[in-house]
Amino acid sequence: MATQLNKTETARMMKVKSALSDMFDGHLTKYGMTPFEVKDLALCYNGLVHDVTHSTDTGILGVKNFFEKCGFLVEDTSAGSWDIYISARMKKLCADR
Repeated sequence: MATQLNKTETARMMKVKSALSDMFDGHLTKYGMTPFEVKDLALCYNGLVHDVTHSTDTGILGVKNFFEKCGFLVEDTSAGSWDIYISARMKKLCADR
C-alpha cells in the first residue's frame, strides 16, 4: 500500500512544485536562487516525489534553506550535507523500513 501524504505534507510539496514552476519560468531573483541551485532543488524534489517515505540530500546551502523555509525537516549529516524529509512522520516511516 502506498503511503499517503497528509494535508500539511501535501501543501509543502505543492509549494515547492509551484516555486519550481515559477523559477523555470525565469523568476530566479524572486527566490534568490542561481540556475545551479534550481537544478539541485528540482533533483531533490524529484527524489521526494519518487518515494515520499525516503529522504533526499543536498550539499547546497541555498537548497537547504529553501526547503527549511517551506517547512521540511532538514538534518545535518556527518558528510557535510543535509538530509531533507517531507516531515518527521516521513522520517519515522523511512527509519521503520
